Amino acid sequence: MTAASAARPYASDVEQARYLDRWLKVWILLLTVVVIVVVVYLIFITQSLASINKHLGATTSAVVGAGNHVQTLPGQINQINASLTTINTALIPIHGQAGQIISDLTSINSSLTAVNSSLIDTSGLLVNTSGSLVNTSGVLTNVLATGGAINSTLIQANLPAGNCGNGTVCGANQLGVQNIWQRLTNANPVLVSARADTNNVGNNEVPSINTSLIGICNGPVVTLVDSLPSLVTGVNGRRAC
Repeated sequence: MTAASAARPYASDVEQARYLDRWLKVWILLLTVVVIVVVVYLIFITQSLASINKHLGATTSAVVGAGNHVQTLPGQINQINASLTTINTALIPIHGQAGQIISDLTSINSSLTAVNSSLIDTSGLLVNTSGSLVNTSGVLTNVLATGGAINSTLIQANLPAGNCGNGTVCGANQLGVQNIWQRLTNANPVLVSARADTNNVGNNEVPSINTSLIGICNGPVVTLVDSLPSLVTGVNGRRAC
């Protein structure tokens, strides 16, 4: 009886150990699945952000290169302004989206930390996952910094040194997109005045000049000294032109 009584608690302990071992394996399996899903999700986000960063870099090069090829036409100016407005509108949500992603990653990190406190044997795996999250946070910070730099470049290209035009002389450093049409408002009155002067010369002065020239050509030859021969021989005593 004594040996049988002693065997029952031992069998119960073995069964309980097997039960805990099964539950521990289940939790480890679930944690592994969660970690794999999180890693795939982070890889997808990283690739998407890298693609966005690439397109933003191309946009920056295009905008900077356009500075030396701006055409001074109202239609082209309106098109450039519309493009810059669209780009600025697309860049504004990036800051909020990056903050939301960082907030989500922080929440995931908190959840994984709570699981780590329950499953001591899986601490090494959670440490690796935490390192991946830190690296992803660094990538997001770089993307956010690049977006801020592009936004600053666009603002600087649009209106770097304030407004001018409408009678206010534009300075040498006022070379933004907005300053182009403002310079035109200063040039247009001068061009209109020059055109009016040109029309006045063409309509009023040129006819009188033509009349004088025709009179000179058709006028009689005047000989200052009788003994000298005629300076110009014409038809019927008139100067040949």
